[in-house]
Amino acid sequence: MNSLFANMYAALETRITTNIPEIKGVFPELQQLDNYKGQPDVWPCVFIDFTTFEFENLAQREQTASGILSCKLAFSVTKSGSTDFIDKQTALDYYEIETKLHQLLQGWSNGSCAPLVRTKIETADRKDTFRVRSLSYSLTFEESVATLPGSTTSRPAADFLFRA
Repeated sequence: MNSLFANMYAALETRITTNIPEIKGVFPELQQLDNYKGQPDVWPCVFIDFTTFEFENLAQREQTASGILSCKLAFSVTKSGSTDFIDKQTALDYYEIETKLHQLLQGWSNGSCAPLVRTKIETADRKDTFRVRSLSYSLTFEESVATLPGSTTSRPAADFLFRA
């Protein structure tokens, strides 16, 4: 993959699922929680997105990028298959999972970006049975485009005609 975001997502998915078994799924953020009906089997889960990026030129074909890595930790506030709310200890356990996620991400780099730095935590104001805590991290990287698409043409092999 050439996309820094795709590679970063894959690295984060592996890192989270390998180190925090309590998190049952890691997904790209596609507004699933706004469009989902019912109870998924993957609670708690994390939705990852890369938002609010600004780019600055360093040289003709190089840029630095700064933006936000958003990790939305989501869980259901009701028990599976029930309308009863989760118990206090389960709710507190979700804070522990959030702490594990933060400890795993703070200062981490996959080698293509500066170490992640937490900038904010927010709780989404929702009217459904999901609770979503958004952990935001500053994400900075440099990007260089090696060649312009369609700018290079391979030179045909020389075909010399020799006469004796």
